[in-house]
Amino acid sequence: MREGRGRHPYVIGVEQGGRTRRVQVYSAPVRLPGSSPAAPSTQRVHRLIAEQFPAGRRPARFWITSLGDRRTDEVLSLLQRPSLTHTAVQRLEDDFGLLDFEGRSFPGWRHHMTMSSAAYLYRSPQRGARQPARL
Repeated sequence: MREGRGRHPYVIGVEQGGRTRRVQVYSAPVRLPGSSPAAPSTQRVHRLIAEQFPAGRRPARFWITSLGDRRTDEVLSLLQRPSLTHTAVQRLEDDFGLLDFEGRSFPGWRHHMTMSSAAYLYRSPQRGARQPARL
């Protein structure tokens, strides 16, 4: 995979329903509007990902990720296995209360999402040998 600058697409294979489909993906660094428009160089660089389907079968999909400092091929590898993402989100919902927030404030929602994510990470088997002690 070559490091693109948004003009030339990557062609990746994406797992879907037991089959792999080829998708064109464009990637470009972006800066989001922030609180310091006078100093744009201090704003964090994000990565915009655009997934385009062949012959206009479906509308393009877009993502913005905070992984702007990672190589494009690392970020795109996350697109290739959507079943892993689905499994992780399902576990967050079932085991860690991701959908249980009933408040009305953004700070409260953000705190809830952070705590759910931290609990998921703490209990994640991918953490290596440092598993939490069972009570």
